[in-house]
Amino acid sequence: MKTLKFALLIFITLSCANCAMILDGKNQKIILHCEPNEGVNVTADGENIDFINGQIHLNKKRETHFVTFIKDGYSTSTISFDRQIDPLWIFADSLWVFGAPIAWFIDWQTGAWYEINPKDIHVVLRKSKGENE
Repeated sequence: MKTLKFALLIFITLSCANCAMILDGKNQKIILHCEPNEGVNVTADGENIDFINGQIHLNKKRETHFVTFIKDGYSTSTISFDRQIDPLWIFADSLWVFGAPIAWFIDWQTGAWYEINPKDIHVVLRKSKGENE
């Protein structure tokens, strides 16, 4: 009976250990405001991405993201997004005591314990020089 209880305790600890991955996930929503906002193409790290309702999702595993705003007749604008460790998740994972090393490893490998900054940004595209107004 003790072996069953111990096995159950280990199972529960391991299955709940990666708090950040379960609660926060490996992607983060970033809110972008762009003027003008119609006809703007948005790329992240060189790939076209969906720019839906002023939001994009970036993978937290990548150390730095470069988001570029492109519109005909306007200068291109590129913004960098950096990540940092969110200390809340390290603390939360530590609460699992024996499962903490596993939780830290899973959350670190998936990027779930990182936070991307800035989370909300406003970009104003300028008309290209030589354009007639």
